[in-house]
Amino acid sequence: AFIAEPIPSAGGVFEPPPEYWPKIQEICGRYDVLLIVDEILTGFGKAGALFACELYNIVPDILLLAKAITSGYFPLSAVLVKPEIYDSFLGPTSKEAFLHGQTYQGHPIGCAAGLKNIEIIEEKSLVENAQDVGRYLGEQLKTLSDFKTVANITGIGLLRSIGLREKATQKDIPYDIGVKMREKAYELGLICRFQVNSLVMSPPLILTREEVDRIVEILKNTLIEAENSYLR
Repeated sequence: AFIAEPIPSAGGVFEPPPEYWPKIQEICGRYDVLLIVDEILTGFGKAGALFACELYNIVPDILLLAKAITSGYFPLSAVLVKPEIYDSFLGPTSKEAFLHGQTYQGHPIGCAAGLKNIEIIEEKSLVENAQDVGRYLGEQLKTLSDFKTVANITGIGLLRSIGLREKATQKDIPYDIGVKMREKAYELGLICRFQVNSLVMSPPLILTREEVDRIVEILKNTLIEAENSYLR
């Protein structure tokens, strides 16, 4: 099997080239390799589509979902599989079935939260909002590119990251400085992560353009303080 996130985000958010995923699917199909796509982070709108698979026109054999399936209001995860995989687990008789289960599977409260969450996402057109406001977020983040510590601005939809590197030396920002920058952003009102050499953010589907402007202002002030105080 081949398993991967459609848009990696562990050390920054990096959108793959448009030909990458179709080629992966073609190779998996050619050699009868199961394609397993992990959309635990990207699923339910964060990438500007209900599922990131739609952006690359791929249909995985197995799709992993969690987190945003309830918007975090209740723990819930799901595994979607193609019919032929389901049938192979079921088997022709109960003796040949691959029987398994979890203590909290099919939890009624979790499933109710998931169904209501999906209903709200559809009724409020939140995927479309993520696409529109996410595009604006990307455009506004690019205004920070001239800072001497910003190496790149990457991402798609509401999944974005700022790569941090001293342009003069081409050295990544020291970890302790990155942590200070994350803490400064938090102090100013923005929750983001510092991973490897990037500030990573994933704002909610209901994000507005006014809030994008506030995010960018906070990041601007964070970068100014870092360059004036920590990185002289």
